[in-house]
Amino acid sequence: MNVGRLGIGYQQFSIQSLESVYLSADQQTLLFDAIPSLPHIDGVVVLATCNRMEIYFEFNQSFENACSSLIQFIASAN
Repeated sequence: MNVGRLGIGYQQFSIQSLESVYLSADQQTLLFDAIPSLPHIDGVVVLATCNRMEIYFEFNQSFENACSSLIQFIASAN
């Protein structure tokens, strides 16, 4: 099993930047439902607070490709 992490926090980015990638509860549900169709991703856990958002994910091939799939999903969700 390969596990990766994507994250953004208030220490590195402004609140506006955090808001632009924040996934609401409905968007998180869409992400969970989309996992079978996301290439390279086998599962995700989302940790979202007012100060940060982190996505822990299990990937099956390339870390870079898995990150790309998640980033594309987040961009299309916002």
